[in-house]
Amino acid sequence: MLSSTDKDSVPDFVPPPHLRAAHRAILRHFIETGQAPTVADLQLALARSSAEIEAMLAELAAMCLYRDPASKEILAAYPFSARPTPHRLHLSNGQEIYAMCAMDALGVSALLDQPVMIHSYCAHCGAPILLEAQGERLATIQPPSVVVWYQSAAADCVPAIAKCPGINFFCQAAHRVAWGEAHSDSKGDELTVATALERGAKIFRRLLRD
Repeated sequence: MLSSTDKDSVPDFVPPPHLRAAHRAILRHFIETGQAPTVADLQLALARSSAEIEAMLAELAAMCLYRDPASKEILAAYPFSARPTPHRLHLSNGQEIYAMCAMDALGVSALLDQPVMIHSYCAHCGAPILLEAQGERLATIQPPSVVVWYQSAAADCVPAIAKCPGINFFCQAAHRVAWGEAHSDSKGDELTVATALERGAKIFRRLLRD
């Protein structure tokens, strides 16, 4: 059910060179602490003033971050979420962290070049789902019938609002169909876990590499 347009087009969350150090500092803070960095954290990591940090965050928010409109705290640095989501990750450093969506969760192992355990659940029935990604390979899929719904949205949307909440795991295709019948406003494609992993890896594997 994956259209050729969707298959060949993936989001580009790689910022321009002058923002990459700040972006990587944000991702590394999530990886090391499980939490989003504050402006003070980034000042310390980058040896920049608060005004310089704010300017960089404003640029990054148009590309690869989502900030609270009122408080300006970082709520998401794709693939990571500062708030609990259905997609809980266990990293090899012992840290627990949340991914923004099912595809983001699958892409984290390629981002880190480390095995990642993914604990999620079926968006229809709530059945537990356990996956282990090892780079661009799946080592564990429980249950084996898991599929992913990839919600589509306009190219200029804010992914954290328009896409991520609708990109979820289902324990079987029949439950994805049943969920779709109850959520007819959600447009997109049903993907195999292997296809979702391939796409997630393609999106995120470059973010911490030159």
